Amino acid sequence: MRRVSVCLALGWFIPLLIYAQTPRIDSLQKVLEQTQSPAQRCDVLHGLAAESWDYDFEKAYGYAQEAWVLARQNQYGKGEVQALTDIGLYHYFTGNYPQATARYRDALRRCGNHRYGDFPGYTMTRLANLYRVQAMFDSADYYYKRSTVALKDQPGPARSSVYYNRGLMALNLSEFDSALLYFRQSALLRGKDKDISNLMESWQGIGQAYKGRSLLDSARQYYDSAYSMALKYKNPEQQMFYHINTGELLYAQGDYNTAIRHFSQALEMLKRHPFRRYYALVLSRIAQVYTARGDYKHAIEHLLDALRIQEKLNNKQEVGRLYGSMAWAYTNQKNDSLGIDYAQRSLKIMEDIHDRAGISYAHNALGYIQFTRSHYEEALRHYEIALQLRKEIKSPQLYSSTTFNIARVYQKQGNFAKARVYLVQSLALDKANRDRDALIRTYNTLGELSIKTNQRADAENYLKEGRALAIELGAALELRNNDKLFADYYRSIGDYPKALSYYDRYMLLNDSIFTQQGAAKIAEMSAFYELEKKEGEIRQLNQKNELSQNEIQLQKTQISLQRSYLTFSIGGLLLLGLMAYMFYLNAQLKSKANRDLKRLNAEIKEQKEEIQAQSEELTEANNSLVMLNNELIEKTEEVQAQAEELRETNEMITEINRDLDDIVTKRTSQLQEAFKELDTFFYRSSHDFRRPLTTFMGLAEVAKITLKDPAALELFAKVNETAFSLDKMLIKLQSISDVGAQQLIFREVWVKEIFDSVCDSFREDIQKHRIKVQAQVDLKAPFISYPILVRIILENLVENAIHFSLTEEPYICLRARQEGDQLVMELEDNGQGIPAAYTEKVFDMYFRANERSKGNGLGLYIVKKAVGKLNGHLDLTTQVGKGCRFVITLPMNRSAINNF
Repeated sequence: MRRVSVCLALGWFIPLLIYAQTPRIDSLQKVLEQTQSPAQRCDVLHGLAAESWDYDFEKAYGYAQEAWVLARQNQYGKGEVQALTDIGLYHYFTGNYPQATARYRDALRRCGNHRYGDFPGYTMTRLANLYRVQAMFDSADYYYKRSTVALKDQPGPARSSVYYNRGLMALNLSEFDSALLYFRQSALLRGKDKDISNLMESWQGIGQAYKGRSLLDSARQYYDSAYSMALKYKNPEQQMFYHINTGELLYAQGDYNTAIRHFSQALEMLKRHPFRRYYALVLSRIAQVYTARGDYKHAIEHLLDALRIQEKLNNKQEVGRLYGSMAWAYTNQKNDSLGIDYAQRSLKIMEDIHDRAGISYAHNALGYIQFTRSHYEEALRHYEIALQLRKEIKSPQLYSSTTFNIARVYQKQGNFAKARVYLVQSLALDKANRDRDALIRTYNTLGELSIKTNQRADAENYLKEGRALAIELGAALELRNNDKLFADYYRSIGDYPKALSYYDRYMLLNDSIFTQQGAAKIAEMSAFYELEKKEGEIRQLNQKNELSQNEIQLQKTQISLQRSYLTFSIGGLLLLGLMAYMFYLNAQLKSKANRDLKRLNAEIKEQKEEIQAQSEELTEANNSLVMLNNELIEKTEEVQAQAEELRETNEMITEINRDLDDIVTKRTSQLQEAFKELDTFFYRSSHDFRRPLTTFMGLAEVAKITLKDPAALELFAKVNETAFSLDKMLIKLQSISDVGAQQLIFREVWVKEIFDSVCDSFREDIQKHRIKVQAQVDLKAPFISYPILVRIILENLVENAIHFSLTEEPYICLRARQEGDQLVMELEDNGQGIPAAYTEKVFDMYFRANERSKGNGLGLYIVKKAVGKLNGHLDLTTQVGKGCRFVITLPMNRSAINNF
């Protein structure tokens, strides 16, 4: 019914308008030749420019430039406003948006508070259009509203233009119902005014609104009607729009070859009509076809060419759409990272400009990418957002597509119940949209799902519906898929002859499709060859056009320079004449002045002497004041600078102290907790170990008293020796605990007294081995450190020297001295020494050079650990048979110890 009403409406309009159209351009040129009035000539030139935009941009621009010069020379305000608006329109069509904005604003300023018929309302409409194509929708809406108010009582095309352009903005925002209303209002006004060119434009807009609502038959009807009229009146611009719009429509229906032919025709039109924005639009649509055909390399090349143009034009909405298209192309190339990047860029722009269709497109792309990566929950999140937006913008075909996508996700997750719910919804939408291609796909998918869930009756019905529709439409690919699904169905119910029959059909149809695709590919390659040939021609024409523009600009520059030279020459002559006259007057005045000067000279001379004396006095006083003032300023600046530096330094010190306090507190707390745990461990371990050892040692002592058997006494002596050795090891372990203790006392360390005390504790062993002990301590300042750690170091080194001493004149020598802010302690003996192979290992825990060694392998490890705790350094010099020399370097005060 809708299609019938559309046909009746168009059938009433077209004959009426065809007979009403006259060759406007020819008649206006004749009027221009016969008109002498500058104001009337400006108006006629404006009319010629308006009629020429659809045929020749440069010719229309020439009329506008001529009108502007004529209007300025004759102070014709309306003419200037009209001409500036037309010049802005030329820059808009050729993609120079900054120049277009400047000219429109010049026109509004020149108009001021005056009203010149359609102006300034028409200028406001054009400025709003400029903001609209740059996706500045708030600014565009502001000027559309102002234009509507200004043109409220004006008849003619200007008011209809406001409705038409507001319809385009509604399309941009996916508000298809509002767009249809605006386009119909513009078509009604243009029909009454018999404005053929603009009526075609309105019909193209109505077609786009129907396409947005997925009413493709109605859209095609309006496109065809506009094209018939464009052919009748040889309007290349409307023919170009027809080919672009129809190509988009055919692409949406899957007829790619025919779509390519229409896009090629649009490129042919753009050879003569260099509209850069639409050239970029055609490139993007061709890229969509390449993507659909799987030629992603050429698709991305075309998208990048289009993107360069749209970014230069600052057309945010088209840039966002191109980012979305590139996301699909990269995703289909399995380049998910770039796909996600471009989809997110598209989403950012679309959210900034509030384009709900664009936002849903970006989310749909992100959902598909996550689906291919098996991130099903993330895919569902994006699909749900896209679904809600497509419901709001009333785009049933896109809504159905997203519903189908959600069903696929649930099917992959194994949630067949939810998948069925969404597929049934998609089926109902496809039926309502009369989208038969989508219906076949949905029937087949429902049949496949029913097979998986053992709903065999439903599976057979869905597959039969899909098969009948595929045969009716000649959809070979879907029919092939249907044969495969029928084979699976009959195999599931055990009917293997039928399953084999359908599988044979599947294979036969698959071979046939391959052959057909080969032929189609040849035709497609031919079409793409022609397309690329035309693109190359357009690029050459664009290059020639740029050269022509450069030559025109050069000529304008030369004319401007010539005018400047002429102006300077005339000005110079006038200046010379004026100077000659001034010289004459000056001579007359000078003669009279000389006479007066002679008379007054005597009086002036006397006064001059007095004034000179006073001046000298004042000069000296002033110089003194200046010097004093400068000194005061310098001192003030120095004081201020010092005060500022002190303030900054104080703030910095305060901040550093605060940070240091926090760091020290935190580290102290952590270390205290660790040391507490370690102390507890060693305390319990030593306590538990030493209790049985004490028992052993006590029994050994009792045995010495009570037993007389030499063998038993020797055995208990061994037990006592072993227990004593274990007790010493526990004492060593307790030393390790002391090294890590958290509550260490930090105070002055008396090295000589500690060494003497250590030697006194080993007096029995030292006397037994007849070891000579020496100590030389020479410190210029107090040694501030942890006495317990220094004692542990000296105890273990002295014990080590005693264990490995030789029989011939053994000695242990301690030398301590201060070097700068470091204490250097050297402990030297003439014992057995350490082989070179073991010098790196002797500091390891439990290391012993041989099994016969009396040590327990902990002494030197404890020394190294204690030195490390004190932030010191330990060096070993040794030679087998000649002894060892340990050199220990420790900080003299706490500031260098950072381990605690």
